[in-house]
Amino acid sequence: MVPQFKKEAELKHVFKNVISLRVGANLPSKWEERFNVKWKFDVRRYNNLLGFHVYCEPVAPTKKWLIRTKIQLKVVGRNKDHITVAEEFCYEDNNQLAFDDFLEYENMEKDYLVNGDLIVEAKVTIIETTGLKKEKIRKFAESKKDVSD
Repeated sequence: MVPQFKKEAELKHVFKNVISLRVGANLPSKWEERFNVKWKFDVRRYNNLLGFHVYCEPVAPTKKWLIRTKIQLKVVGRNKDHITVAEEFCYEDNNQLAFDDFLEYENMEKDYLVNGDLIVEAKVTIIETTGLKKEKIRKFAESKKDVSD
């Protein structure tokens, strides 16, 4: 039996000062590139709930693309406790997966904030991709002939 290659990416972000997040506001992470795809996530406050969105975009823009994933989102608490949710999702026209009712805001304050910060980890397993182009690193055109073979 030949083992299959799995594309897995682990993203981690510490959201600062989540305690001051107002209702309707969000705090984003920075984009990170994994497997020719850019990823980021954010934390959002709804009335009494805390939600997360996980975004992805191809590095090289293309008209039609698809990324089928399994995403496991984890919030790490003070005592190494954690809360986890997992879902399979297909990124296509919609580039975000929403976990809008991930955690009650009061529980987040009590059990998961560490000095006002929230530690979030996302494990992304890519099941299938379609239409992703690789970004060209160098162009060896006529204008570069003095530095290329």
